[in-house]
Amino acid sequence: MATTLICGFEMGDVAESTNTTGTISISTSVFRSGARSLRCNPTNNNGRVIFSNRAAGGSQPNIAQSFRFYIRIDSLPSVDVPIASTSSTAAGTQLILKSNGTFSIRCGDATASATSSLALTADSQWHRVDADVNGTTRTLYVDGPTQWAQSTGGTSATPQTSLTLGIDTSATADIYLDDVLLDDSSFGAPPSGANNKAIILIPTAGNNAGSWTDGAGGTGDIHGSVDNIPPVGVAASTAAAKIKNAATGSNLDYVATMQSYSAAGIPAGSIINAVQAICNDGEEAATGTKAGGLWIASNPAQSASTTTFDYGDDGGALGTFPAQWATHFGAVSVNPSVTLSTAPTVTVRKVGSTNRVVDVDFMGLYVDYTPPPIGKLMQVNQAVKRASFF
Repeated sequence: MATTLICGFEMGDVAESTNTTGTISISTSVFRSGARSLRCNPTNNNGRVIFSNRAAGGSQPNIAQSFRFYIRIDSLPSVDVPIASTSSTAAGTQLILKSNGTFSIRCGDATASATSSLALTADSQWHRVDADVNGTTRTLYVDGPTQWAQSTGGTSATPQTSLTLGIDTSATADIYLDDVLLDDSSFGAPPSGANNKAIILIPTAGNNAGSWTDGAGGTGDIHGSVDNIPPVGVAASTAAAKIKNAATGSNLDYVATMQSYSAAGIPAGSIINAVQAICNDGEEAATGTKAGGLWIASNPAQSASTTTFDYGDDGGALGTFPAQWATHFGAVSVNPSVTLSTAPTVTVRKVGSTNRVVDVDFMGLYVDYTPPPIGKLMQVNQAVKRASFF
C-alpha cells in the first residue's frame, strides 16, 4: 500500500480528473510547480474535481485514504465548504475549509471531528496541506509537521475509490490547487521543510511505432500526435492529433520516449519520490470492449501491463476532445532509482486481438520530486560549472 496517484494539472485540462462540476479552470499564470494549477472561483456555486482511475471491466480500485495538496487562497469561501473528501460514508474522510480560514477534519459521516485553532488567510501564498488517515485517527498538517487538528474515534478509515477536491458546496471563493498526491494507506507526518513538486514529462520521440500510426496513417516517429498540452484528439483521421491502432493481434505496443528528468527542469541532487505514467484514450466505435495497458518501460522499468483499462472507458465512439475520451493512470513507482539525464520511456498497449480502432491523444510521465535545499543546489551548480571549465 502506497502512493496511488500524482497530479499537478499539467495535462492542461481538467480531464485529468474523472468528473468536474461548477466554476473551475486550468491556470497557466498562477501555479506552484510545473506550469499549471487548478483554479476554483465560484460565485454562489461550487467548483470541484473528482479523481479516480477506472480499470478494465469498469471497476474502480481503492486509491484514496490519505492525501496531500497545496492550496493558495486569494479569497476565503463565503461559507464553510468541503475542500477535500474521500467519501461521505463513515469510512471516508472529509476536510472542511471554514470561512474564517480554519480547518475541520472528520470521518466521512461527521460522527468524529476536530477543528484547528490555527487558520490560513487570503494571503495569495502557497500552503501545503496533508491529511494523514490511520484507522480511526485523522490528522491534519499544514506547512510541514505541525499538527493543526486531529480527529479520533468514529469509524476506522478504509481506502476509497476517489478523492473530491475543490469547493464542494455552493459558495463564493477564489482558490488555487496544485501538486496533489493520493495514498491508499497512512503516510505519516510530512518532514520538516517538505517541498514536493509535481511536473510532467512529455514525449520527444517514438520508439518503433509498430502497428500504431498517427491519425492520418503516418508511420515512423509519431510522437507529435501524443505530446499536445492540452490534448487535441478528434474523431477524424488527422495527423498530430492522435495515434491509432486498427490492427488485429494481441499486445500491440507503442513506446514513447519522454523528456529526460533534467530536460524537464528537475535539478541535479533532487529526490525522485514517485513516478506515474498517464495517457488519454478513446475508441472509434462502440462495438466491443477494447482493453489497453499502460506502464513505464524504462528509467525506471515496470512490469508490462501493470495497469489495464478499457479504451475510452468503453463509453462509445469518440468525438473532439474531451468528448468520449478518458484519462488513465499507470501504477506508481515509489522512490525509484532513476538517472536524471536519461530519457524514460512509456508504453501504451492494445491488449486484445480485435481490429476495432483505438486512439491515444496524449501520453506523459508524472514525477513527484523534492529539489535539493538552496545551499545544496548552489553547490551542485558550482560543481557543474567547474567540471565544464576543466
